[in-house]
Parts: sequence; structure tokens; C-alpha cells
Amino acid sequence: MKNYISPTAVIGKVKFGKNIYIGNNASIGTQPQYVGFSKKKLLENKFKNLHVDDNVVIMDLCHIDAGIKRNTKIGKNSMVMSGTYLGHDVHIGTNCNISPKVAIAGTVTLNNDVTIGMGAKIHQGLKIGSCSMIGMGAVVINDVPPFVTVAGVPAKKIKVNKIKLERLRISQILIDHIQEVLLENSQLKKIKLSSKDKRYYQILERWVKKGKVT
Repeated sequence: MKNYISPTAVIGKVKFGKNIYIGNNASIGTQPQYVGFSKKKLLENKFKNLHVDDNVVIMDLCHIDAGIKRNTKIGKNSMVMSGTYLGHDVHIGTNCNISPKVAIAGTVTLNNDVTIGMGAKIHQGLKIGSCSMIGMGAVVINDVPPFVTVAGVPAKKIKVNKIKLERLRISQILIDHIQEVLLENSQLKKIKLSSKDKRYYQILERWVKKGKVT
């Protein structure tokens, strides 16, 4: 389908996919906000792009920077709600939902299927694991493991993101094991799983064995 871009939106260095919605007074792909950039540097506008993939919705009054060292990216089927700020070099995965008034500092990476509550803030350079949830008003200062819900100031793990996992039709046996490993500090163990579950088990396994947020 044809992209819709509000006539009041400010569009900088952006590469669009298909079926995009850009709301009123959004400013996207414009000069990065970075300490030490002079007026001259900003006006030269020699920055990376913002890549907006297919079926992305960016609502009113959002501000999304272009990249500095890498392209800023928003993955397929993701939604960025009103008044949100995404800093330079941020990577948003597929199927992410970012609520209003969220602030994400530079070079943050959100993996797939992440949900962020209204007014949450994420410190620069962090990685947010797949299928995780960040609660309303949380302040995130450390990497977030996959599959968990974090909340508070500073944000801490409070539970497994069971609603998301059930919506993805992950089996109860795997949900229970994620609870054991990430919330109860149990050892990762081999369990019999469907081919679909194995994909999510591998995400858990990479986190446990390598401390890698995926």
C-alpha cells in the first residue's frame, strides 16, 4: 500500500519501506542530538540514514534522529506512539510496540517483539532482549534479558512476560523453564520442544551461555 506522510511532518535522511504511516509534526531522520556537535557539523548534515521498514506506524510529535556510526532503524510491523524520542543509531526490531512519551538514548538496540510502557527511559548503548517488556515510567540502566518484564527506577526484573509469550503461542513447558532460569536462577536444561519453541529456546540459551541479549 501507498505510504502516508503527514504534510506537517519534517523528513530528513530517511529510506522508507512500504505501507508506512507518519503522523502530524513528526520529525524523523533529522540531525542527531549528540554532545560536541557544533553548528557547522549539524548544518553539514553528513550523517547516516533512518531506515523505516514495511508496515511501520510513527505517530504524532515523534522525534527520531538520523544515525552517526550506523543507520538508525525501525523494523517491520513496529509502532512508535506519540511524543516518543529515538536517539541516533537506535535499532528497533520487528513487531515492537513503543508507547507514548518514551525516550531512548543513542545506540540502543531493541530486539524483536519488545513492548515499552508509557514514559519509560532507556540509557544509551543498552540492549533489550526479545519478547521483553519495560514497564510504564521505568528507567533502564542495564541490558534487559529476553522474555522478562522489568519495572521501577532503576528498572529490575519482576516477572516473565507471560502475556507476550502466550500470544506468541510458546508452550507452557518452555514458559515455566524461562521462569526457572531467568527469575529463579536455575540451570538451563534440555527439554523436548516443538520446532517453533526451539527458536525461542535458542534465544534463552544464548543469553545463559554467552550473556548475549538477543
